[in-house]
Amino acid sequence: ADNGDDDDDDDEGDAGDAEEQEVDNQGIIIELGYCELCFYIDVAMMSDFPSENEKLFFGADLAIQNIYFQNKSYKKYVCALTLFQSIINGRFFVDIVRENKVYQQILLNMIHNFQFKYGGDDQQQLQASSSASRYHYDIPEYIQDLFEYFYLNQHYVWIIQSQLQYLDVALRKYFEPYRRRRRRQSLLE
Repeated sequence: ADNGDDDDDDDEGDAGDAEEQEVDNQGIIIELGYCELCFYIDVAMMSDFPSENEKLFFGADLAIQNIYFQNKSYKKYVCALTLFQSIINGRFFVDIVRENKVYQQILLNMIHNFQFKYGGDDQQQLQASSSASRYHYDIPEYIQDLFEYFYLNQHYVWIIQSQLQYLDVALRKYFEPYRRRRRRQSLLE
């Protein structure tokens, strides 16, 4: 005879799932690219959350493929950040650009947000550009913070000039060498 105990177990199970789901909503999940010869230690047994199947990698060349925050994928933003790092770290990036032009626009919006927040070298030029004179709220705050961290903590820049031709003109200007035009003095002056 069924005394209803199974129903109680189901309710507890549902409550446990809801509690586990709530914890998942609070965290960040980072999806890493595949690495055939990676060395890692399985740390699930030492974790407070063994079901998360955590691994500690060392000596591995892993790339972040996606970030999940509050159960939302930020892949297109991760790709835009990857494009930025590829440009300034002397890597070939034409494959990223060809994959999706949206990444360039996202990167451009992050640069405009940075200029809006910290001010550009040429405030008049910044104000003249309608897209740079407003803050782009479509960029998640977490992603904008990551961009600003990358930018402010970059100790060197190595750009492959031949790769810049693959960028849209609006984005390219931020990575080309800055050249001041010298005004020629007339002999009559």
